[in-house]
Amino acid sequence: MNVDDNSLSQGDELMLTPSTSFDEISLILKNPDGTSKEVKFKQGDQLVYKNESGDTLTATGASATKDGESVEVIMSLFRVIKGMQIADSGPMMVAGDGKAYPLSSVAQIKE
Repeated sequence: MNVDDNSLSQGDELMLTPSTSFDEISLILKNPDGTSKEVKFKQGDQLVYKNESGDTLTATGASATKDGESVEVIMSLFRVIKGMQIADSGPMMVAGDGKAYPLSSVAQIKE
């Protein structure tokens, strides 16, 4: 499910969409211990980061450049659905880390 969030549990995917052509994209991820790591993407790479670790990571930002100029990057988070629950406010989709999202916050579902 695509939601407006920045937490990535195991199996979650973050898709990066630059506004125009680019030379490089840098994605910054924060580990649970507070340290950060940078993942770089070059032109021609698949612009998807999949969290394959058991830790929940936080995407703190993505930036891109083309010929030294800044290019806007949109991040779209797709969380793995582990279940559903019914709350007083209605049905909720539950992600791998247990965080629940109301159906109204789900922008898209992909296989």
